[in-house]
Formats: sequence, C-alpha cells, structure tokens
Amino acid sequence: FPSHDIQAIRKLVGTDIEVQSYESRFPGLLNWLGLFEVNEQVLMLVLLAVVGINILSALLVLIVERTKLAALLNVLGASPSSVRRLFIGFGLKLVIKGLLIGNGIAGLLYLLQKQYSLIQLDEAVYYVSAIPLQITLGEWFWLNFWMIILSILVMLIPTILIQRIRPASALRFS
Repeated sequence: FPSHDIQAIRKLVGTDIEVQSYESRFPGLLNWLGLFEVNEQVLMLVLLAVVGINILSALLVLIVERTKLAALLNVLGASPSSVRRLFIGFGLKLVIKGLLIGNGIAGLLYLLQKQYSLIQLDEAVYYVSAIPLQITLGEWFWLNFWMIILSILVMLIPTILIQRIRPASALRFS
C-alpha cells in the first residue's frame, strides 16, 4: 500500500492495531521473487541463442548436403528466391518436426510434474514443496508461433549462401 493508504487504514482501525504493508514486512521474500524474473529472462535469452544457433547449423548442414541440388536448380533456371524458399521449406519441416517432438516431451513432463510432483523442493528454503507449473493454451500457442517465426528469420541467414553457389564448381565434382 502507498503510505497515505496505510495512514487511512490506521485511522479507521484505531491505535492499538499496527498496519504494515507486505513490502515492509517481507522485503527479502519480494527481492527473492524478483530474482526469479531476472533468472527467467536470462534463461530465455540463453535458450533463444542456443535454439537460433542450432537452427542455423542444421540449415547450414542441409545446404552443404544439398549443394548440388541448389546448383542444379540454378542451372535449370530457378530464381535465387525460389531456391531460398525451397531450403526454408526444408528447414521449416525440420523445425515443425522438432516442435512436435519437443511439445510431446514437454507436455508429458508437465503432466507428470503437475500430477505427481516429481521434482520436490525444500519447503523451508523455497516456500513451496514442489515446482509449481502453469501454462495456458494461449501461452503455449504463442510460444510455438514465435518459435516458428524466429526459426524462419534465422533460416534466412544461411539461405543467402545459396545465392553464392556457383553451379559450375558445385556440379563439377559429381
């Protein structure tokens, strides 16, 4: 409560009862909870970086494996943008397969933790007996949506390399 609200409550209840805000009564708890938010943001940034690097390396491997296909498509007259779209399609297929597998594993772990509290915590230290989990269907949808968008953006980087493939040198070593 703001200090003027506390004064109004004190006038209302009388002088023999002391009114304190939870911020002043438990500052350590609130600081501890604030650390979770910072840790969560740092963890999400690290996870996004790892995911981006993995997608980038997977598509680079895909491009290296199919260099001859890109060169052949260029020789046959395909535009660089259509070849790029093809490789983004290959990468997107991998991302969707990974999301399906990852969502399946995460959903199973979520249900197991929710139902059986497999991961226990020391209640004296953490104020809860098990790791609390809660995700809504909307949060799940937006997380997957933004993961696909991020994947497409990351896939644009290595597909630029496709434009630099010289058909003559790529097809020469067949």
